[in-house]
Amino acid sequence: IGATVPFALLSREPATPPRAEKATSGRRVSPLEFLRPFRNIDFVLAWCGRFFIITGYTVVGVYLLYYLADVVGVSDQFGGMTSEAGHSVVTAISLCGVVLVTLVAATTAWRFRRRKPYAALAGILLAAGAFMLALTSNWNLVVGAFVLYGLGMGCYAAIEMALMTDVLPSEQDHGKDLGLINLAATLPQAIAPLLALVLLKGLNLGFQGLFVVAGLCFVAATVSILSIRKIR
Repeated sequence: IGATVPFALLSREPATPPRAEKATSGRRVSPLEFLRPFRNIDFVLAWCGRFFIITGYTVVGVYLLYYLADVVGVSDQFGGMTSEAGHSVVTAISLCGVVLVTLVAATTAWRFRRRKPYAALAGILLAAGAFMLALTSNWNLVVGAFVLYGLGMGCYAAIEMALMTDVLPSEQDHGKDLGLINLAATLPQAIAPLLALVLLKGLNLGFQGLFVVAGLCFVAATVSILSIRKIR
């Protein structure tokens, strides 16, 4: 509850008149009609953008502890720090970045009515953080990578739902279409472990190779979102 108070006090969205509710018909809806939004290219691009972002998030989040233990060797660099403690430190750093950027964006984004600059900045910061993790085993650089990563997460979190609702093709089907968009957040959590299995065991790329793939996911997400024509 406390985390929502700053948004309630500082956010100033302009008032909009309520929309007239449309009468729903009693016609049957075929299963294939649930996929109708995917005929809209902007919806597809936004869906793919979210899918790639969450895939990158999942890969980094799930395998971060193993990376700190096996690649960085936190306990070797700092005799008194365990890998679990290092995980807590970098997670807290990224969380601070998320809160900071989200607060700033929430109080300014409505004035500019632009989503793409935030999306582009988010993708650049997230990709930079992931690629830094892939290229280093130095603890100080890992901390720096998570500063960038947290700022990127904050930028994306600030515009994510606004961006998703902007591309919904039909006012009548908002609820159903948002459910389809939520699949883009659910599927990566099932796919990421399978992806990691292929990369780590099948291709023997190691955790750093895994983070390269996470960085490429963030790049793909950025390209997808910037390609949406309906938003600015």
